[in-house]
Amino acid sequence: MLRTVLLVIGLILLAVAAGLYSAGEKVPALYVFAQGALLTIAMLWEPWRYRRAIVDSPPPGFTPTAERYEDPGSGRHVTVYIKAATGERAYVAEKTVAGG
Repeated sequence: MLRTVLLVIGLILLAVAAGLYSAGEKVPALYVFAQGALLTIAMLWEPWRYRRAIVDSPPPGFTPTAERYEDPGSGRHVTVYIKAATGERAYVAEKTVAGG
């Protein structure tokens, strides 16, 4: 929700910058355009950059941690694995057992 609100604010700032520019106010338009462009780009880039890829099996060299959670997007149970040498984390979907 917050991301959507900030994206709308960024787009409004871009529209205000266009209005200022068309009114001949070039310096304020540039300032408002820079803020709107930065906010819009950040809100579009953030979900792509920070998404977690959930895989079905751990990569080589990773060991499981005690951290487990239910992924809110897919509803799957996820175990976090870590590669001790680099600190890299991997998110692995737990296998479900048929018959409960």
